[in-house]
Formats: sequence, C-alpha cells, structure tokens
Amino acid sequence: MATNNSLNNNLGACSGLLVPSGLNATGTPSATTFLRGDGAWAVPAVTGKTLINRQVITAAGAGTYTPTAGTTAIYVEAVSGGGGGGGSTTTAGQFAVGAGGGGGCYGCKLYLTLPGNLTYTVGAGGTAGTTSGTNGSSGGQTNFSTSTSQISLNGAGGGTGMTGIASGGNRVVQNGGGGGRNVISDNSDYTLAGLAGTWGLIIGTSACGGFGGMSGFGAGGGYGAAPINTTGGGAGGSGQSAGAGGGGSAVQGGASQSGGNGAAGLIVIWEFA
Repeated sequence: MATNNSLNNNLGACSGLLVPSGLNATGTPSATTFLRGDGAWAVPAVTGKTLINRQVITAAGAGTYTPTAGTTAIYVEAVSGGGGGGGSTTTAGQFAVGAGGGGGCYGCKLYLTLPGNLTYTVGAGGTAGTTSGTNGSSGGQTNFSTSTSQISLNGAGGGTGMTGIASGGNRVVQNGGGGGRNVISDNSDYTLAGLAGTWGLIIGTSACGGFGGMSGFGAGGGYGAAPINTTGGGAGGSGQSAGAGGGGSAVQGGASQSGGNGAAGLIVIWEFA
C-alpha cells in the first residue's frame, strides 16, 4: 500500500515518528496536538475546558509543581524509572551475559478541579550492572501528590548480571528485570505496567544480552552480543525512552562489559482553563 503524501507532509514537523501507510491526516501537528485514530491532529479536550499549556518534567528528583496562570484543571501522565541492564565478566574460555532491565510503570489522572499541595518526584533510572558482572539496579519511584490523591508508580527491576561459565551445548538464561507496577495506594485513573527486560542467553558458543523493557513512552536499550570464537563482547544500550530499561551485555574469552543504564521517569502535565 502506497504511503499517502498528505500524511507525510503533516508529519514533517514531528521528528522521530514513523509514517503509517495508507492514512490521510488532517490538521496541524505541534507540541500540543496528538494524532487521533480517525487520522486528525487534535488538541486534547476536556469538556468545557481549553488547553492552555503543557509542562514536561524530565529531571529526576523532587519538586513542587506551579500551574500556569489561569489553570483550572490538569491531566497528568507519569512513568517511573527503568531498571539498569546486567553486566558481565569472563576469564579465558568463558562466556557471560546480562539480562535487560525492566520498563517503568505508566499512570495518568484527570483533575477537573485544580487541587492544592502539588508536589512530585520523578524516579531516576536504574544504574547499569558493572564490568564485574553485577546486577543492574532498580529504577526509582515516580509520584505526583496533591491534597486529595496521588499517582504513585514503582520503579522497574534491574537485569541480572553474570560472571563467566565455560561454553557448551547447554542453554543458560539470566532473568530480566521485572516491569514497574503501581503502588497499592496509587489513585491513577489508569495504569500500565512496564514490560520486563528480556533474558540474557548463552547457547553453545553464542551469547547475547537481553533487551531493556519498554515503558509506556517507548523502547528500551539494545542488547550486547559476544563474537563467536573471538575475545570481546558488547555493552548494553541505555533506555531509549522515558522510563525504559537498559539492555544487558555479553562477553567471552576474558573480556568484560557493563549493561545499559535505565532511563529516568517523566511527568507530563496538560493544563486547561
């Protein structure tokens, strides 16, 4: 099916998007619009309200949210920190792999009346497992708290690291980090658990680390791979999207590699008047 030129033109202002085939989009893309299922660029709508601004909080840590003047309602989206990928280390004649870290949990909530005491914490990404073959660490918890309720999302688990074993025909699996889930006291309108990181795997003389788990905002880090019959390996990639997990590493023959760092969480606040 041919790609529609109209959609290509409309998507031109949005970097990093894949252009679907055979669709026709109307309207204008911008930082405050989204592509609806009917192929139209639209402004997020709350009945009786007008979107006036969007605030995006990317820095890990705590703070206080200050609404834009005139804001009377907010829609909050958040994701917790992704887990770090596992590291790996070997001596001569050995193989080792690290698993991917998990993806962070997504949550959202609509506040039709602007509450008070607006504070937040953006979860940090988990650190990568080291060249000593250590596990990646878990991502941090993301919270958005008000005087009436809170969004509270646990960070994702880190991927398992590994020290070397002799090569052979047996399959060896290292477990990926679990995806983040919401806290019991969470008051989100909707939550989506992050995906777990994938296994690190050794079969015979082949070895590769695990993929980092996806979050609700996109892809995790890529895996590292060990060359066959050659000393060396590859590090895991860092999480590619907010809250995504880091990839696991793989090595053989006396080499060592670190995993990938998990990505920090994120909070997006859509403001309406």
